[in-house]
Amino acid sequence: MTVSSPASVTPVGFSSHVIRQIWEAVLAVHSEEAHQLHTLRDVRDLDGYRDALMCLYGVHQPVEAALAAASPLWRPLGVDLAGVCRLASLRKDLAAVGVSDAECAALPRCSIPPILSLPQALGVAFTLLGSVFGGRKTCERVAEMLPGAPTAFFSDSGPVSWKRFAEVTEAALPDPAGREQAVQAAVATMRCVASWAAAWTVSVPSSRV
Repeated sequence: MTVSSPASVTPVGFSSHVIRQIWEAVLAVHSEEAHQLHTLRDVRDLDGYRDALMCLYGVHQPVEAALAAASPLWRPLGVDLAGVCRLASLRKDLAAVGVSDAECAALPRCSIPPILSLPQALGVAFTLLGSVFGGRKTCERVAEMLPGAPTAFFSDSGPVSWKRFAEVTEAALPDPAGREQAVQAAVATMRCVASWAAAWTVSVPSSRV
């Protein structure tokens, strides 16, 4: 079972030049570090799946917290970027596989740079929204490999559509400097995910992945 990255499936919205630019940059990172982004594959049992979910929590919690903290930057856009967050669904799955709230709170988390500008917020939001599409494939794989395993996180598409996000991002980033900030923020987030996945896989018992 592969825990999919944001670059697993091509999204709609490519009429947006900004979305295409960010996507191509993220795809390049995915290609360079595929061995890290896919180190949580071949999960064979519920213990391995639990480890994968805990790893994802260590990424999503800080990323979603950073995006929420930057809400004064993106709220004037008229779109709720908190809608790309799926931490509640992830917590639901973790509870279903026996991880308590206290255990979640004690899990290690990756270090995410603060979001200091609107372009950066949009770049980070891109990675979260993009992971929804990879999640669909993962959901199918989980159902095949581990029938009955909880998949609220991977099946959660959220209320923000690619089309709406692309429209807002295109309008909000008319200049090349802003677009480059968004690209760099998305790439930095992806690199954090890659490094975290690689480090987590090394830290868990080999018999569980």
